[in-house]
Amino acid sequence: MKRVIIIENDEDTRQTLSSIIKEFFECEVETVGYPQKLGEMLDNKHYDLVIADHFTLTQDNYLEILKEKCTKGCKVLIMSTLKDHEGIQETFNGLKYDSIIKKPFDLVEFQKAVSNYGNY
Repeated sequence: MKRVIIIENDEDTRQTLSSIIKEFFECEVETVGYPQKLGEMLDNKHYDLVIADHFTLTQDNYLEILKEKCTKGCKVLIMSTLKDHEGIQETFNGLKYDSIIKKPFDLVEFQKAVSNYGNY
């Protein structure tokens, strides 16, 4: 079974995204709101897809943890309110991400973005 991790500082958003993914896709979903826990989770399990909020990644040391520990076969989907992809690219200098989804997004758009990453 595929594994997804959601990195988001807002607990309500984490829970909503987790519920949506569990309802529409067959995969294990975990969420994280603290950088210390993210490091532990990435050390202990391989995740096929990381869904990360742009703003959250710029806080504390999330970005450094993700760059270091999210490797081989791990896809990264960034959620952002920024309209400028170049601004996102500058923020994530050195982090390989696979796509960006604009916030706010609708359910169909989110489902499509997640389904692009494999057979869930």
